Amino acid sequence: MLDEEDFIKIGKEVIPNIYDDGAKPAIREIGQFIARPLKLINALFQPLDIWLLNKEYNIEKTKILLAERLKHVKPEELVSPEPHVAIPAIIALSYSMDSEELRNLYANLLSKAMVLGMKDKVHPSFVEIIKQLSPIDAIVFKEIMERPIKPIIDLYITDSDEISEVTTIENITWMDREYEVVLVSLANLVRLGLIEIPDGYNYNDDLNYSLVRSSSAYDIIFQKLNCQIKIQELLDHKVKERKKYIKLNALSETFYKICVCEL
Repeated sequence: MLDEEDFIKIGKEVIPNIYDDGAKPAIREIGQFIARPLKLINALFQPLDIWLLNKEYNIEKTKILLAERLKHVKPEELVSPEPHVAIPAIIALSYSMDSEELRNLYANLLSKAMVLGMKDKVHPSFVEIIKQLSPIDAIVFKEIMERPIKPIIDLYITDSDEISEVTTIENITWMDREYEVVLVSLANLVRLGLIEIPDGYNYNDDLNYSLVRSSSAYDIIFQKLNCQIKIQELLDHKVKERKKYIKLNALSETFYKICVCEL
């Protein structure tokens, strides 16, 4: 790793040698100026250096993960994965080893890419989708897919005629997680096409929404909006619900089967 004197030397070399001896102290000053931030960057890059050193080790760990998932598959059903799927997935997996959620998504994808009858369902875009997921996104997606009903509610303040909305809090779910965290995950899953939240659609059975109403997020937001009505003295205003649900599509189902479900 370069030390401070090396960086000072770099600083000197990048400056054109057009100065006389009187300018040399100034040149050294600039070299020291470059050295300080580069020294900090060197320290900050240490985790990446460790990753580069451990890259080969992580590939071996990937093979172990795959062996575990493929242990019940008949040998004659196993094939080499397509390079355009496997190589990006292995590279991405090598720097996701510290996240169990992301690691499992990549490992499941790779294992399916090695099984006859399943490999053709493994789309290369799935690797890019996983790259854009956070561990929380992966958890939220799994919970959505594994729940038979997927109700969400918007809460808003409106007048008695419901002509205008003063404040609207969107997409409150049943999940026992911080509202803002889930909201960001939902937005990302919609952006990636893994789920849809269509306006104007809701479950006919109101009991389906009891799941959301019993959540801590719903209770906290409902109380806050009622406090807002009192503080701002919004006469003839009240908190109302807009009922919706999370809709799945072909991408949702296929991504779940390939990347979330194990063999």
